[in-house]
Amino acid sequence: MSNAKGKKKRTTNKKVQQKFNSDIIGIVFITIGIITLISLFSTKMGLVGQIINGTTFSLMGFGGYFSPFFLIGTGLIFLMERFDKKELKANIALWIILCSLLVVLDSINTNTTGMLARIQNGIVLSKTNQGGGLVGSFLGYFFYKLFGSIGTYIILSVFISISILIITNSK
Repeated sequence: MSNAKGKKKRTTNKKVQQKFNSDIIGIVFITIGIITLISLFSTKMGLVGQIINGTTFSLMGFGGYFSPFFLIGTGLIFLMERFDKKELKANIALWIILCSLLVVLDSINTNTTGMLARIQNGIVLSKTNQGGGLVGSFLGYFFYKLFGSIGTYIILSVFISISILIITNSK
């Protein structure tokens, strides 16, 4: 009889520990998202803020303005109990949406033919907060090369739609 109670208590403690870890991860992501958001719009975040600002815009161009919200969204997914061990799946879907957005933003980067030239042009555009940055130009090169512009928009629309379904139907 005492054995059955001991097993139940261990299982409950394990669930509590997993929930606690998930909460900590969520709070960390939300904090990073808030720091990133403030760093993008304020010069009062010191050296760390300048590094975050420069890195975010280099990697994502104009999409850098959206990244703090995706970080905060990631944190909220970890904090919400509704996902019940499906946080990873929902977060991957969320980041697929961001990457798709970066590829769409990279559509202004059409003057180049090679991958390195496209990435270099993407970095130049990102310095003026345009385009999809390094990530968008890298992914965009493959999508636009494989599917053309119309095919890329269709494929990315499907990716975004499926990702939204995954996030909203995670239970």
